[in-house]
Amino acid sequence: MTYNTTGLESSNTIVDVFLYSNTLTNGLFLSGLLFVIYIIMIYTLQLRDDFLNAVIVSSWVCFVLSGFLLYLDAINSTIVLMFLIVTGITTFYKMFSS
Repeated sequence: MTYNTTGLESSNTIVDVFLYSNTLTNGLFLSGLLFVIYIIMIYTLQLRDDFLNAVIVSSWVCFVLSGFLLYLDAINSTIVLMFLIVTGITTFYKMFSS
């Protein structure tokens, strides 16, 4: 089996490696990385605060990060909408439950 590594050979920095792998997977690499950051943030923030607050904060931060990555054309727009919907639903639930 032969692999095409010309993109990796021409990359000079780690950012080039990330962008090359993201191009090969059609945006799935950075979307998956953003989802992993979201899950890690939920687990670390719920140790200090309520679970709903952890979900609101982590989805808001990931929404801003995904907006920046969308501006760079690194991810799809559905990822941004997903984090926005999660932020909105969780915020309305928190607002109306108390």
